[in-house]
Amino acid sequence: MSSVELAEVAPGLRRPRVGIDVRQYYRPMPRGMGQYIRRLIEGYALSCSDLEFVLYHEREAPTDRPPLPGRFREERLRMKGARFELWERLRLPFALRRHGIDLYHGTGNTLPPRQPCATIVTLHDTLVLEGEGDDHHARYVRRAMPAALRLARRILTDSFASARDIERVLGYPAERIRVVPLGVDEDFSPQEESRDEDVLARYGLAPDQFLFALGASGERKNSAGLLEALKLLKPSVPRVLIAGFQPAALDEFRARVAAAGLEREVAVEGYLDDRDVRALYRHAAGYVFASKREGFGLPVVEAMASGTAVLCADRSSMPEIAGGAALYFDPEDPRSMAEAIRRLLGAGALREELSREGLARAKSFRWERTAQETAKIYREVLAEIGCPGSVSS
Repeated sequence: MSSVELAEVAPGLRRPRVGIDVRQYYRPMPRGMGQYIRRLIEGYALSCSDLEFVLYHEREAPTDRPPLPGRFREERLRMKGARFELWERLRLPFALRRHGIDLYHGTGNTLPPRQPCATIVTLHDTLVLEGEGDDHHARYVRRAMPAALRLARRILTDSFASARDIERVLGYPAERIRVVPLGVDEDFSPQEESRDEDVLARYGLAPDQFLFALGASGERKNSAGLLEALKLLKPSVPRVLIAGFQPAALDEFRARVAAAGLEREVAVEGYLDDRDVRALYRHAAGYVFASKREGFGLPVVEAMASGTAVLCADRSSMPEIAGGAALYFDPEDPRSMAEAIRRLLGAGALREELSREGLARAKSFRWERTAQETAKIYREVLAEIGCPGSVSS
């Protein structure tokens, strides 16, 4: 979609104008935050006729992005070297002022330190603010974001667990934090796809005869804890596929699996194609989410929507998201995790019960709801700042 002038509602009166950071969506193979932004934009395109949107990015639009109505406008802000921080600190504030933005939504945990208009931010979690990560971006977030985030009119987050963290870490007023749960794509379902059999064959797996886990390196993701739990299950270790490792971490974790004597039972893979992930969810005997802490834990919802029994930690956001539709364990205690795995695999009736309850619970996590509730917060803030044409609903 080319950049076009936004339509006027009536002579002398325009719709309130909302700017949105869509950089994560416009990157190749968007994941996580990129998919979140995509679903917001798709939701706004089907509703929100009272608002205009300016989408700020630094790359070409995705080729698979659906056409957008005329009240949407794209602005590509180029910067030599594509430095994330400089783009946000230097290019973006100037553009917000020039385009007459009434409200800016920072969708990826950050805001420009200089804010020429009202702002809100989606802060999925406070992990980086609390010290996770040591790359350039993480250091930028810890240095510049606390002050910038406190300027936001509202902070949106995915769970009440994260809301409590935001209040604690930033000292941000609880009454200005809004919890807006994420959704789950309709592609995650128990309905088999034609390629499922080929996917299982490629990984040497049989339906309902393996556990699936999306892991990663790092202490918080707790893949090492899962490995320790599996060691405790010897000699009756189930087949397990742990996927999602960055290339640099693959060999290291495979070596740990071999050192544990589990190379025949445990397969370790990197990032998987989305279609492979869906097939593995729906055909696994159970999904193990070993992470100690998450802002939301979207894989838990994806697994439930796929009809798969879920095992996850008994803390952070996980009980809030899974409710009574999961089997819980202490992520700090491999014995607790091992016992949960043993219990799940030894009781077909329990797996069926968790599958039913998970499917029912997953239906409450809809992207349409995420977009609607987020747009409601836009209107709330626009009315608060006295923006002409805005209506709080």
